[in-house]
Amino acid sequence: MIPNIPSSKGVPTWEKAPSSMDDSPQGKRNPVIDLMKGFLISLMVLSHVHSGLNLNIPWLDPRRGVLQLTIFSGMIFAFGYGTYKAYLEKTILPRRHMLINILKILFAYYLCAIAYGFFYENSLSLNSILLILRLNSLAIYTEFLLPYAILLILILIVPRLFIFITKKDVIIWPVVAVLLITTFLNYSQIHSVILSLFIGSNTITSYPVVQYMPLYLLGIYFGQRQIRFSWKFLAGSILAIAAFIIAQINGLDSRVPPSFFWIVGSMGAVYVCFLLAHLLFYIKFLAIPLVDIGKRSLYWLVMSNLFIFSTAQVFGLITLPWYWIAGIIIGCFLVIAYISILPRK
Repeated sequence: MIPNIPSSKGVPTWEKAPSSMDDSPQGKRNPVIDLMKGFLISLMVLSHVHSGLNLNIPWLDPRRGVLQLTIFSGMIFAFGYGTYKAYLEKTILPRRHMLINILKILFAYYLCAIAYGFFYENSLSLNSILLILRLNSLAIYTEFLLPYAILLILILIVPRLFIFITKKDVIIWPVVAVLLITTFLNYSQIHSVILSLFIGSNTITSYPVVQYMPLYLLGIYFGQRQIRFSWKFLAGSILAIAAFIIAQINGLDSRVPPSFFWIVGSMGAVYVCFLLAHLLFYIKFLAIPLVDIGKRSLYWLVMSNLFIFSTAQVFGLITLPWYWIAGIIIGCFLVIAYISILPRK
């Protein structure tokens, strides 16, 4: 049994909470986390536009691993932070609201997956849709959405477990160490899509929940303690990034499935990104749009994917100079941004 924590610290005591659903009081959003999400989503859209439209921009090359190391891991960290503020911090877990968000994420995944099948594979038969719905395969540029739904389902089922793990340093760090050990699993026998979503696979591109769980737990941990700058975490981040660079030089930086050094390196990179978000927050002309993007992250991910899927074949037939490429990317952002503000007018 988890000991009750004083409500003055904003941590729930579910043992004494009534079973009825209550959405109040609402946890306050942290605008810096929204800014961090907006920054990472912007990088993700750039990366997807680069790959999806076959553009030739060296610093966006996925083989360099810089963006990939930070983007998804940073989003998982921010998701953990947001999960704590929106759900775990409350006295009564808002189960209905969580269920709605799970369904939204699944709908977004299936919408993008069907769009990918239609535009890339020219297939929109009943059988192809059923294969997508049954998760017989994972659609690229969209598979990263499923771990969010899985994590919310886990929070819905065992919320106290996450509070218990992240409440004390003597618990969270051994758990993180055990989770890191799972990166040494033998993946050669894993061919199931569903299983790959949890522990990864050599043959299926996925973002396994278990291996990325340390970043999610750290997000909750930071949300609980309202951590900002810390020399301890900065020093750890520098060491983690250095270890990743050495591993990358020696070919030990596997992303699919994620290697030990990939997860460790991403933990360091994410903290640097977290600090960068705090700095960007004071640059208002950047902070305002990035916070807005972060608040509507799912919308931006879906709309950017639909744009890429619907135009990829056209751009694959032509070669454009760099200034046209820049114009296309900027135009993509402006169109998506304009559509996002229409319902608010």
